[in-house]
Amino acid sequence: MHGFSDKRRLLSSPRSPTTRLILALALGVLFSVAALLVSPAAATPTPRDAPAIRLSGTDFLHLASSDLDMTAAAAAAAASVAASAAASTAQRHTLASTLRRAADVRCIGHRGVAALYPENTLPSLQAALDSGADGLELDIRLTADDVVVVMHDPELDRTTTGKGSVRNHTWAELQQLRGVKTHLGFTECFGLDAGDPALHPGAGPATAPIPKLADVFDLLLAYPRPVTCIIDIKWDNPLSIMTHLRSVLAVPAYAPLLPRITLGIWSPHFIPALPPRSVPVVRSFIGANLTLARMCSRAVDNFSLDLDVILANQDWVAARRARGYSISAWTVDRPADLRTIMATGLVDGVISDCVAQCVAVRDEARRELVVEMDKLKL
Repeated sequence: MHGFSDKRRLLSSPRSPTTRLILALALGVLFSVAALLVSPAAATPTPRDAPAIRLSGTDFLHLASSDLDMTAAAAAAAASVAASAAASTAQRHTLASTLRRAADVRCIGHRGVAALYPENTLPSLQAALDSGADGLELDIRLTADDVVVVMHDPELDRTTTGKGSVRNHTWAELQQLRGVKTHLGFTECFGLDAGDPALHPGAGPATAPIPKLADVFDLLLAYPRPVTCIIDIKWDNPLSIMTHLRSVLAVPAYAPLLPRITLGIWSPHFIPALPPRSVPVVRSFIGANLTLARMCSRAVDNFSLDLDVILANQDWVAARRARGYSISAWTVDRPADLRTIMATGLVDGVISDCVAQCVAVRDEARRELVVEMDKLKL
C-alpha cells in the first residue's frame, strides 16, 4: 500500500534526464486536454471573465523541467546536510573512542621518577606513587652474598657513589654507598630550555640509600593504593638471581602483592627459571626485538616494548592484544609522544621517567571523554 509520503518520494526522487523529459511531456499533454475541456473554443469571454491563459506543451515542458530541477536541488541540499551531520557524528564517535582508549592507560614510574630523583631508590619510587602513578618499574641485581637489590646497571659507577661490579660487593658494603641522580630523561620530559635539573621545582634529594627488593615490597604493602610493580630482570643477570627472587616472592607477608607483580625477562633462556604458574605473578617479555618476543610468547602474558617498535609494528601489536596479551610502552617522556602512544589504543601501560606528565596527559583525555560522551549522550 502506497501512502502520501510514498508519492512525494516518487516525485522528488532523482531521475535520469530522459525519464524527466518523458514525465514532463506526459504532464504537458494532460494539461492541454484539461484546458480544452474547461475552455471550449466557441466560448465568448464576458467583461467579468478573465482572458484565458493558454500554455503550450513546450511552455509546460519548461515549467515542469524547472520544477523538477528545483525539487532535485532541494533533495540534494537536504542529503548534503544529512551527510554532513552523519559525518560529524561519526567523527565524534571516533574521537570518543580514541579518548576512551587513552583514558584507560596505566601510568608507570620508570625507576620511580628517574628524571628528578636518584633512580631505583625508595625516595624516587615514593615520589612516583605520590605523583599518581598506577605502578612502578624497577631493576634488580644480585650481590656477592646473594641479596636481591634494586639496581639497573651491573656496575656501580653510573648510579651510585661506588665503583665496580654489583656482584663483587656484599649487601653490607652496598649499604655504605649512596644512589645518585642521573637525570635520566630530564630533557625529554621538560624540554631543552628547562634549565638546571637540580633547580627544578620537583627535584628530589641528591643522593639516597640503595634498597633491597624486599624494601620496595614493604613500601608497596604500606601504601594505601593497590599499585603494581614491574621487576625488570636484565639479560646479563646470572640465572641464579631467579632462585633468590623466588625466595623473596615466597615470603608469606608478600603474598597479597603477588597478583600485582610483573616479572619481566629480556631473553628466552630465563623462561625455565620463571616461577610456576601456581605463583600468581604476571610474566612479561621486555625488549625491542620482535623475534625474541615471539620466542617468549608462550611463556608470557605481557609484551613491554620500546615506543618506536610499537609505532612501527602496530599490526603485530594489535594482533597480540586481540589474543589477550597486554602491552606496555617504554620509555615515553615527551608530552607529544605520550599523546601519540595513548591515542593508538594499542597499549595498556606507559612507562615514563616523569610519570606526573603521563598522569596529566591521561587525565586530560579522561576529562575530554566526559565532554564528548555528554555531547553524544552516550
